[in-house]
Amino acid sequence: MLTSPGLLTTRHCRSRRIPPLLVRRVPNQSVITNIPRFLCSRSSTAASKENTSLLGHLPTTYMTPVWRFPHRWCLRTLYSTNTSTSSEKNAQPTPITERCTFSFYAFVPLTSERAIELRKYLKLQLKDPLQILGRVYLSEEGINGQVSCPSTQTVQLRELLESIPEFQHITLNEAISHQTSFEKLVVTVRKQLVRDGVSIRDIDIHQQPEYLSPAEWHSELSSLPSNALLIDMRNNYESTIGHFQNAVRPEVTTFSEEIQVMKDLVQGKEEDPIYMYCTGGIRCSKAGAILKSAGFRDVKMLRGGITAYGRFIRKSGLPSLYIGKNFTFDQRLGEAITNDVLGTCYQCGTQSDQYVNCASDQCNTFFIQCTACAIKHHDTCGDQRCIDDVLTHTDPLEITSSPKQPTRWQHTDRKHPHIVRRRISENLERRTKDNPGLATCQIA
Repeated sequence: MLTSPGLLTTRHCRSRRIPPLLVRRVPNQSVITNIPRFLCSRSSTAASKENTSLLGHLPTTYMTPVWRFPHRWCLRTLYSTNTSTSSEKNAQPTPITERCTFSFYAFVPLTSERAIELRKYLKLQLKDPLQILGRVYLSEEGINGQVSCPSTQTVQLRELLESIPEFQHITLNEAISHQTSFEKLVVTVRKQLVRDGVSIRDIDIHQQPEYLSPAEWHSELSSLPSNALLIDMRNNYESTIGHFQNAVRPEVTTFSEEIQVMKDLVQGKEEDPIYMYCTGGIRCSKAGAILKSAGFRDVKMLRGGITAYGRFIRKSGLPSLYIGKNFTFDQRLGEAITNDVLGTCYQCGTQSDQYVNCASDQCNTFFIQCTACAIKHHDTCGDQRCIDDVLTHTDPLEITSSPKQPTRWQHTDRKHPHIVRRRISENLERRTKDNPGLATCQIA
């Protein structure tokens, strides 16, 4: 999308398929129409040494880097000329409002008609007056939301939710870090708040586990009895980059699989203390109700999840019993609780805890990738098909306008660490036959 001379237009780079530097000709000058991502650390705003030469080609009107993802800096794409109008010279930059990330949930019975009514109401109220971004799910089970809210509107957000009779006692769970987390607002009605395969009609949701504050949780985990069972109620790719010490971490990729594994783990432990935790608490609330409904007496969960525990550790200064990152299902893809890096790059085995998606939409494999491998494999999983797909799309308009196609992999094949690692290893072996220089890359 080129503009006429004198006009300035910006568009956000997508997180996938960023092609090499592309220079086009417009009347009397060359214009950079697309610039690849510069891979940087959190504290650095300069491009890596491999790409610093590109900085000299930026036009004088080029905007500053913007933080799009916690592991990469992404520059805006510009189409401009050296000529600027008087209105542009006098225009003042629009101030960026600081945003805060919150999560909330409530298990309350709603009729399908009421859920639809609340969806329309919340979508209208959250979008324009409050400028909320994020995801809000409604169902007959209640409400579940993860949102990005302007810091000046947090009180209004709380008042809006509490004004709804069913959600009068809802709690906003503030995130540990507040980088860009969402780009748009989605409010929708689902069959379940969390897909666990267990209908809320089959259990007594009011039989909730005992909620421990982060301080109580820290105290009890510091001296667990020998017969206690500590279960990580998250997926295996979440627990890979961070978890509580001595926790059982099931090798599953969905919460419905987690419920089945949990039932096997607790079999015969009806009288033993069972502790469970998750990101924000909603999965443990449902899992705890399942166990309490089945006759388990001593079931405890971390109120507010890892997110609340991370805030407690920062304020108290106590040594954290949780090590690594807390995985988040938004653009941040994680917030650090400690500086420990538990994960390894799937392609070379070096320490890394940053998840990415393969840049090819036909693949979309979810895996851990270090900065060096991102450059070497063009932000892909290493499959030659994915590399060809990325390199052949040089027009940014073609990328944004291409219809979304089903991926070649099912959900488990895209996210299960063991399956993905094996496939990435096989990708490298195939490419090594044609390019022996890749053989120096070590596989985790």
